[in-house]
Amino acid sequence: MDRPLNSFGDLISKLAVPVAVLASQIAMPVHVKYNGKIIEIRLVGTIVASDLLSQLEEIVAVEDREPFAPSRFVDLREADTSEMKFDDVRAVAEGRRHEKLKNPIKSAFLAKNNVQYGLARTFQAINDNPQNSIRIFRDEAEARAWLAG
Repeated sequence: MDRPLNSFGDLISKLAVPVAVLASQIAMPVHVKYNGKIIEIRLVGTIVASDLLSQLEEIVAVEDREPFAPSRFVDLREADTSEMKFDDVRAVAEGRRHEKLKNPIKSAFLAKNNVQYGLARTFQAINDNPQNSIRIFRDEAEARAWLAG
């Protein structure tokens, strides 16, 4: 017979899945914020393809409700992209490549390391949508100045 649960610790010890695993699945790795001019996308922690696809749904929702397509600022500095595969990046980029935007936009990617830079560069190479000018930066002020210009 199981003994009664007397504390939160007892409850946690009964869980089949460790709490850290549950927390990592609940945490939102992609944060999308819209300030009326630019869609800001911040990627945090381990990123997988489904994270990027859900992010696209949020961006499309903003685009649908606005009279114009906003530019984007994508911050990769806190992202662990080690789980991303070429096919994942290609799938996301292909989805945006043929999209008809309401107006030309700019997309600034901010990368801290070479892996993030390479991931953004792959996205840039595949997504050759003539309405989306994509640049990759290592300096946030420079990226924001380019978007504002």
